[in-house]
Amino acid sequence: MRGWWRARSRHGGGCCAPRRLTSPAGGTPTEPEALLEHSCLGFSGFQTFPAWEMTDSTGRRVSIEVSGPLVTDDAEVLVEAAVQGVGLMMSTDWLVGRELADGRLVPVLEDWTLADEGAVYVVMPSAKGQAAKTRAFADWIGKRFAPVPPWRR
Repeated sequence: MRGWWRARSRHGGGCCAPRRLTSPAGGTPTEPEALLEHSCLGFSGFQTFPAWEMTDSTGRRVSIEVSGPLVTDDAEVLVEAAVQGVGLMMSTDWLVGRELADGRLVPVLEDWTLADEGAVYVVMPSAKGQAAKTRAFADWIGKRFAPVPPWRR
């Protein structure tokens, strides 16, 4: 039997290179529907691909079918393409935390988040027969992620 423990929630939203927002073809989208006017980077690993499902703070949920010059199942390729100004991407904060922190990417549609934000989990054997080092690792991860996870520092 296995147990799981939610180590940290993750958040997701849109982001792009700052120059995309100032280019003639750019501009800052203020509503999800504006994504139809932008080149978006597609992650084929999203369950809803090619749609981006987003929720605002009031619970309003929208699904926008995006298109653009690049579709891949490699998230790191999408991050690099976004940094290079190829298009806007939808991502979780843990994936683009460094790029947001150093200004290579900037958030867009900040009032909207991925509809399914998910979490980071520790999966381990049940407490019965669990090695002390397994529990120690889970405790260490919990402390490392609290109160602010490393990708938001």
